[in-house]
Amino acid sequence: MYASVVDSIEERCGCGHDRAHPMVRPEKSYSFWGQIAFGLFYTPLPIAIRFRCGKCRAVVGAIDEPELMQKFRYREPKPEER
Repeated sequence: MYASVVDSIEERCGCGHDRAHPMVRPEKSYSFWGQIAFGLFYTPLPIAIRFRCGKCRAVVGAIDEPELMQKFRYREPKPEER
């Protein structure tokens, strides 16, 4: 009766940019203790990575899975990895 495969809708901002667009940049969010760890010259694990449009400042998507955040702990996700 209904389709078993649900097509994922790609999130876009008001400008029409998606995660892979060069204007969309990742922003990492850290907990209070994570910010304290930066002061001690340690790179903590982010609590979330949000993709924000550089033009309209809208959030296009987010990553909150611990495995992916561990992967991008020391670097930003490349456009093809978003």
